Amino acid sequence: MYNISTMDLQQGLTFEGLTARTIRGIYGTLKTALRQAMAWGLLGYDPTVGLRAPRVPRKKRRVLSLEEITALLEAAKPYKYYLVIRILALTGMRLGEALGLRWQDIDFKKGILTIQGGGRRALPDAKTD
Repeated sequence: MYNISTMDLQQGLTFEGLTARTIRGIYGTLKTALRQAMAWGLLGYDPTVGLRAPRVPRKKRRVLSLEEITALLEAAKPYKYYLVIRILALTGMRLGEALGLRWQDIDFKKGILTIQGGGRRALPDAKTD
């Protein structure tokens, strides 16, 4: 049986020149490997419990201005997927959400469009602003 502590891991996991996203990926791979080592009986406990991966800062994304959206929708009118482009532009939903829409997701009387998740259950709110 091997012995490695969370503190050993935390101190040993210092990476220079790598992005926070890459380092988080390394942490994820390490967690998977060490949990498998536990399953095989090589470790008596999970040393990744309490391990702190670096935070990945959210990128500030540029959104289209009203004038740009208007120009986009005008240019897209002859395109066969105009309606999908319009739904995406006006609601901010993701492509997969728009492509997953069904007629029963629309309440025409109330003017409500319900976005469904992968399991076809209603999402309480969108993932991002």
